[in-house]
Amino acid sequence: MVDANTFRQLQNDANTSSQPQKYEAYLTKTLMARLVQHWRCPSSLKTLLLASVIEFRSFLKVDFAQICQLQSDGKCRAVVESSQKQSVRMRLKIPQCGAEVLSPVLELLSPIPMMSTLDVSNRRSWKTLGWGKQFEEDHNPLQLHYVEPALAEAFAAMNVRAVLMAPIFHQQDLWGMLMIYHTSARPFSVVEIEPVWLAVEQLSAIIAQHQGGSRTSSKITEPSESAISLIAHVLHLEPTLDLQAALETTVRAFHGSGGRLYLFPSDQVLTAGLRETLDGSSSTAAQIYTHGIQPTSSAFAKYSSIEQYHVWQNHFQIQDEPIWAINDLYLEAELDKLQSLFQPTSICSLFMVPLWYGQQCLGYLTIFRNRAEVGTSSYEQPLQKWTLNETKLGQTIGMHFAAALQRSRSQSQRQSLTHRLEQQVQQNAATSNHGMEHQHLLMRVITKIRQSLDIETIFRTTTREICHAVQTERVAVYRFNEDWGGEFVSDFEFATGNWEGLSKLGVNLTWNDTHLQETQGGRYRYKEISVVEDIYTAEYSPCHIEILEQYQIRAFVIVPIFAGKQLWGLLAIYQHSSIRHWDDSDVQFLNQVADQLGVAIFQSELHQKAHQQAKNLQRVSDQQQILLHVITKIRQSLDVETIFRTTTREICHAVQAERVAVYQFNEDWGGQFVNDFEFATGSWEGLSKLGMNSIWDDTYLQETQGGRYRHKETFAVEDIYKAGHSPCHIELLEQYRIRAYAIVPIFVGKNLWGLLAMYQHSRPRQWEPMNVRFLNQVAEQMGVALHQSKLLEQTRK
Repeated sequence: MVDANTFRQLQNDANTSSQPQKYEAYLTKTLMARLVQHWRCPSSLKTLLLASVIEFRSFLKVDFAQICQLQSDGKCRAVVESSQKQSVRMRLKIPQCGAEVLSPVLELLSPIPMMSTLDVSNRRSWKTLGWGKQFEEDHNPLQLHYVEPALAEAFAAMNVRAVLMAPIFHQQDLWGMLMIYHTSARPFSVVEIEPVWLAVEQLSAIIAQHQGGSRTSSKITEPSESAISLIAHVLHLEPTLDLQAALETTVRAFHGSGGRLYLFPSDQVLTAGLRETLDGSSSTAAQIYTHGIQPTSSAFAKYSSIEQYHVWQNHFQIQDEPIWAINDLYLEAELDKLQSLFQPTSICSLFMVPLWYGQQCLGYLTIFRNRAEVGTSSYEQPLQKWTLNETKLGQTIGMHFAAALQRSRSQSQRQSLTHRLEQQVQQNAATSNHGMEHQHLLMRVITKIRQSLDIETIFRTTTREICHAVQTERVAVYRFNEDWGGEFVSDFEFATGNWEGLSKLGVNLTWNDTHLQETQGGRYRYKEISVVEDIYTAEYSPCHIEILEQYQIRAFVIVPIFAGKQLWGLLAIYQHSSIRHWDDSDVQFLNQVADQLGVAIFQSELHQKAHQQAKNLQRVSDQQQILLHVITKIRQSLDVETIFRTTTREICHAVQAERVAVYQFNEDWGGQFVNDFEFATGSWEGLSKLGMNSIWDDTYLQETQGGRYRHKETFAVEDIYKAGHSPCHIELLEQYRIRAYAIVPIFVGKNLWGLLAMYQHSRPRQWEPMNVRFLNQVAEQMGVALHQSKLLEQTRK
């Protein structure tokens, strides 16, 4: 048993890490990114292992590295090796080690996948649980062991003073080890060990692929995050979208016997809450990509593709599940009509992922598996059940596929639209001089859209040029709101000199047309155009004419502006002074300009969404850095007060909340806010701290012994006056000027210890899921800190 002082010193020695930001740089730039380049090249296994061991040695800056493989004769022989210099290889005396020399190491590694680091001089060894592996509460993440004398003497004889060993598994069996040697004593920090472990896990999968082990064993290694990153790279980072390569990579990652990617025709996608028939009646054909073993097709089958059967739509609509994992398709009653298509094959299980992008389902991704190739008959062969980790990763991959597909389709639509409009411009170039001026103006608009995403400049310039081109007296832009009311955008309007003194349309006035509201855009949603030569002969209602007279409008043309497939607004030209006969060329020109303005809006919205996504990703990255910082503090120190005080301040800044506080339960499930574990921003730090000189006993939490929080639920309230709180509850919240809040539980082991809350005082707030999820992750790490502190206190006693 290790005493408390030794354990504390162990943590300080083994977890000495530099700046947390270095971890990501090591992982993505210095190690994994370089290894992936080697692994993706078509090379022999030995060549890949040699390239890998060179990268490991360079990454860790050590003298010598080798990969050893366990042989059938019980020996552990080096397969490849790399040394810093030839002189180092001569100085080291590393034999072809037999199993009898490495047996103490194998005993350390055999129970569960672990990495070990040895300090040969002091005969101390640390074994570290595999990163991402679940372990029980009574395990310490670092455990101290003393090196067997025979092993210490063996390494000392080799002039080795520091060793790092990582097991390489083939399925669940030990295949070999990565051995790292250094001629002088050195610690291996967390930021070095973690990326090495992740890389070795992926290396195990590479070895399995080369040796075909996934087809000869019933034990399947689950796809790792590294494999998922390779799939994401194919989908997002390659110059062209290669869906076939992405499908093949996915099937290999899940050790499937086959897979399918079925993409609905662009005019027949599914929308949430709406069933549509997929019977091949679309004007375009569905796209289907296949790899490996596939279900058979029969002339008597109702549909040509399994995805056309309604069982999939019905299941996902009724169950509302992001993925359907089927361990034995012959026991699934819903698939009775499809089982005959699988019987001629060895396929036994599958999972299907609907590719949702927003409210649209773009298609299905399906992975097949056979029974394990053991046993004497197909009915005796064991099932390879889908694990929870596999289904979660499958859902993540589906999101990557959907995003890549939507991006590709959007680009194609924009290119098609631009190409079509350019063709129209070229066709009309031979018309009259009046038409030529229109086309020159249209080309200028297209050029501006391609060169800039500044919507205000594009609209302001375009309305002025339209006014001169069609010789009208005013051009204005009307924008719809969510309720299909709307307003004229004053900055997007231009009038000639005689009429610019007239109040701009829509200034201090929201023009809500009841007909447009009731019909959600009326005729314009069908891309129709409204042409009026004289409002008094257009059979308008008196109230409608009264509004038009208010702005001295006598004649007008209105065309819709579509941003993608969504009706965004209207583009209108007005004649104030007299009636007017509108030439067809003017109307056609205005419609073409509206199309281009729609393209500009669509591109701008895409740019804004991409910018917002980038900001969200940066925020998530910042939050993860904070989380890593908290984890590092917990590993380096058991000073709970310092950890909590620092963490609440960093949470406050990360989620831009006005206060973060910690609430601790008493034995009777009443409780109080811990004043030292609270932080508020400058404008609110003067407000009395929550719980100061007051015990906040919530009768509901007392009666239910923690209420929803004991079940690890979170609670977010955007506005206390709309949350259905009782008057006494609201009165208590008003006492501390709380307007919105989000609360997550803190567990110490399996016991509910308290709550972590973030508050908004000044106004209501819509809590983003990413912020609530981040708060929950931090609460889990706080629970770990409290648990470790409790263990240390027990050890001291």
